[in-house]
Amino acid sequence: MSKLVWDDAFNIDVLDIDEKMKELFEGINRYLEYDSRRIKEEDYDEIGEVLADISEGIRQHFNHEEKLLIQYRYPEIAGHKKEHRRFVKKVLAFRRVFSEEPEKIYKDSVKYIQEWLLRHIQEDDMRYAPFIRVQKYLMEHNAQSRRGR
Repeated sequence: MSKLVWDDAFNIDVLDIDEKMKELFEGINRYLEYDSRRIKEEDYDEIGEVLADISEGIRQHFNHEEKLLIQYRYPEIAGHKKEHRRFVKKVLAFRRVFSEEPEKIYKDSVKYIQEWLLRHIQEDDMRYAPFIRVQKYLMEHNAQSRRGR
């Protein structure tokens, strides 16, 4: 698997979300590093820790994103949260299987995490991004108008 490279195609132009996603890419790339070399049994503990870090990073990112969607009253938040929950369940399942049979799960988990995340950004996150940007603009504009009175 090739590393995730951040480029403008992934920017949703909501700065704090983009920054958190870049951090998540870094964590996933740490996980992907093991794909470029022959994995030995002594690597399993370290790979498990990286997978745990990714899981925590995903959880934190989704919580932050969902708070933002709630704050701006995104109308499709229920479906977006449902997608997040499905992904988190799958990653947690990978962690469970990895703890029991690490040699069997690594390649599947890498591929799934990478493909899901890229699709989610390019489809689901890109769908809410214009809404959030407009809502932020309107809130800032209204706040400036109130100060100017």
